[in-house]
Amino acid sequence: MLQVAGIGNTVIGQFTTVCNFTAGTVNESCTRTPRVSIGIGAGGVLTASIPENTFAGFGNDIYVHHPSIAIDTALRSGSTWEFNGDNFRLSSAAMIKNVNAGWTGVQTYAPGSCSYAGGGTFRSGDYSGAQLDPSLFGFWLAGEQAVTLSGSCQWQTRIARLTP
Repeated sequence: MLQVAGIGNTVIGQFTTVCNFTAGTVNESCTRTPRVSIGIGAGGVLTASIPENTFAGFGNDIYVHHPSIAIDTALRSGSTWEFNGDNFRLSSAAMIKNVNAGWTGVQTYAPGSCSYAGGGTFRSGDYSGAQLDPSLFGFWLAGEQAVTLSGSCQWQTRIARLTP
């Protein structure tokens, strides 16, 4: 899954990819976050470069998926990632990334508490979102979590404001 946000001559993408934290164990899923700088060179030719391509994951037996990303005028990124694993129920985490730096401030804002089996198979969430606050400072994030409601495991959407 690819999500993209842009401002000025910068585009930041985010997608999931395979990773492995411990040799000889099953693969996990992680994210890559390339930042693309776009310009116009001599003769009006379009130019593009990838000045950074940050890799991140949460560790053994944690599967990161459905990332969403937003960017502000200082080129900070706000992101939400859904994650789950054998010992982690569907949850959503928020984080900040400064330009040319790694992800920081990882905070689970929608912790899961049960395993959702929809249609007889275990499922994880399908939706997330990230948007720059209209004030141009901070981000609004939406992610899913699996929680027990009325005696059964259900998906629930949570919304959080992330301030750098």
